[in-house]
Amino acid sequence: MLKVKDVKKKFGSKKVLQGVNFQAQDGKITVLCGPNGAGKTTLIRIILKLMKQDEGEIRISTNLKNIGFVFHKDILFTDITLKENLLFFTKVKQKQINKEILNKYLDLFNLKDDYNTKLSKYSSGMKRKGELLRVILEEPEFMILDEPTANLDPLVKVEIRELLMKLNSEKDITIFMTSHNLDEVEKIGDKILILNAGKIVWEGDKKILENEKIDLEKKFLEIVRGGENG
Repeated sequence: MLKVKDVKKKFGSKKVLQGVNFQAQDGKITVLCGPNGAGKTTLIRIILKLMKQDEGEIRISTNLKNIGFVFHKDILFTDITLKENLLFFTKVKQKQINKEILNKYLDLFNLKDDYNTKLSKYSSGMKRKGELLRVILEEPEFMILDEPTANLDPLVKVEIRELLMKLNSEKDITIFMTSHNLDEVEKIGDKILILNAGKIVWEGDKKILENEKIDLEKKFLEIVRGGENG
């Protein structure tokens, strides 16, 4: 479980996070959405201990070694091959590459023929698949993903979304992710959070959306345009 309690962060006089509270349950997919500048990436960096919060508390039910993460910007090195990248990052995590898993996802991602190709030759979609393969090979208990399908073509977005849902259901991997794509949010999120102006101003799930006949896009726009301030 990930528990975030009263987390605050400011840069100079700018208050980026203003008392964020939520829980992400084990074995579920929790999706955080919000406009640009809402504080999503700052929150993820704090959860991963890459940045210190000013106030508040974060608890997570596993250690950092068991967390796989994908940032909004790719971290794989473009001047070496995918094979060299994967060897490097699994070594950093003190793990061995499981060849069965590697071959399975090289086939699934259509990357087998490009395994020994430098990433400078990869498309954006191929690089993002490479990032996800990096995380999958770490065999994490918990995945934290910042905009994993951003700037990808529709087909690749669907492929990645279906993969994440499969990893969650078959391997019981807990996933916490951010997304701007509200259609994606509705399809993948067991729990949905909306962050605006540094606060969680709405949370719900598929059942609430269906039972209360809530249009997520309409709800999101109401919040972002000032109809709801938490």
